[in-house]
Amino acid sequence: MSKPNEPVAVSILGKDYRIACEPGTEDELISASRFLDTRMREVRSTGKVIGTDRIAVMVRSTWPTSC
Repeated sequence: MSKPNEPVAVSILGKDYRIACEPGTEDELISASRFLDTRMREVRSTGKVIGTDRIAVMVRSTWPTSC
């Protein structure tokens, strides 16, 4: 029986999340979370998009296709 993954704590737009990931990929998850947080803050700062869900959609629509 495999050992359950320990969740990784990340913060996005001031909200804390605990996300499980494969062992050895914790740094990737943290890096991606920081990138997402930065992009979401940039979109929010324009004042043109209101609401976390809409901000997330706007960020995803401009996310590099290689991600």
